[in-house]
Amino acid sequence: MKLYIHPGSPNARRARIVAHHVGIDVEEVLVDLPGGEGRQAPYRAIHPLGKVPALVDGPTTLFESSAIAAYLAQKAEDPIWPADAGEQAAVLQWLLFAQIHLDRPLGTLVFQALFRPEPDAAAVEAARSEAIPLLSVLESALDGRRWLVGDRLTLADLGVGACFTYAEPARFPLDDAPSVAAWLDRVNGLPALKHTRPQQ
Repeated sequence: MKLYIHPGSPNARRARIVAHHVGIDVEEVLVDLPGGEGRQAPYRAIHPLGKVPALVDGPTTLFESSAIAAYLAQKAEDPIWPADAGEQAAVLQWLLFAQIHLDRPLGTLVFQALFRPEPDAAAVEAARSEAIPLLSVLESALDGRRWLVGDRLTLADLGVGACFTYAEPARFPLDDAPSVAAWLDRVNGLPALKHTRPQQ
């Protein structure tokens, strides 16, 4: 089983976290995104958008990090993928929330903080304004709870947690989200999160 990654990518980390947590041995293949490998035909045959991650497991080829994460959890028959249909749907809800909504403004904050010599103040303010109500959704969901779905760790926590890979250097607006901050401390304390933390 091959997992195509770039070590700095939070999306690739989402898949790596799950592989490590469930104990599936994957061969990590580095994709040279800065060098343009993602634009080349051999890799586009694996991931049509030229991004990371991608997974090849025998006849199965997948892209999109949440799909890969769900596949690995189910393949391992790990309890982070719930047996109950309602909880499965709730896990998918949070994974979609992360990738469709949360990743965009948080990604902008990361880009502006870490990859721009001079951050664009207007872009930072717009991203913060977009992120704050989304973080409020998480704050409400975690108020009085330790985990996002049910009363235990699930794929939802690992998948959403990957969005916060660069929370500190990018100064994510967590001041008014104490439940999110406490949850993030729990998630970041897991061995899989520690093992996959990129150098910052």
